[in-house]
Amino acid sequence: MSLSLAADAAAMTATVLSAFGDLPQLRRIAATGDIAGVSAATAALGVTTELTWFAYSADESLWTAMPESALMALANIALLVLVCRRGATWRPPVFGAIGWALVLAGIGVAGGTRTLGAVLGAAYLVQVAPAVWTVLREPVPSGVATSTWVLIAIEASLWGMYGIVRDDPATMTFAVVGAIAAGVIVMRTLTMRRRCYGITASASTSMRRSGSPRAATPIKVTGRMRSIPFDAATRVAPSTSAPILSGVQSTT
Repeated sequence: MSLSLAADAAAMTATVLSAFGDLPQLRRIAATGDIAGVSAATAALGVTTELTWFAYSADESLWTAMPESALMALANIALLVLVCRRGATWRPPVFGAIGWALVLAGIGVAGGTRTLGAVLGAAYLVQVAPAVWTVLREPVPSGVATSTWVLIAIEASLWGMYGIVRDDPATMTFAVVGAIAAGVIVMRTLTMRRRCYGITASASTSMRRSGSPRAATPIKVTGRMRSIPFDAATRVAPSTSAPILSGVQSTT
């Protein structure tokens, strides 16, 4: 197989991944209503960035890259609507996306397609930065679908291969930024969930060993039912389990 065919195959695979990549995140929010750690700003900025990628790909005759941009723009619109319906503020993200569109349009007009292409690679950093920041500052990013970001990391790697073969700096830069951002989000999400589960298990074990009459109340963590002990009379969790209450939704 020639490098050109391999690059096209990588682009088509990445396009398929992009078509299904946001489904775990959309399904998670729709099922649980939990948006902890999910950034509305990234979704709004993503609409602008992906539409710009679509125009750039058309101008540079990167035909196999165009379907991915269109699909991702639609996915970001769906995610933005869903997150805002679940309580996120829509005005700052939408106005930010409009401002970002004006910036990219100005760059395209002033510097031409090649300049816009050089900026687009780094533009993904602007898009994904709010997502990384939101996950890092959220005590328990229970609304984030880890599988979506794993797929984004794989997709970015495939686009990196495509960019190298096609000698397209914008695509190569996007691949590096996307892979790093996805890696940070996945590691942060898994680490905080594991820590949360560890605290919960430790508290429950401690209560059983002490023979305490305290009961356990179910709480929702990352879309699954977990239990922590609480005093049946005061309905106050013991101090050992207090750290996990931030960002956790009780079902009682």
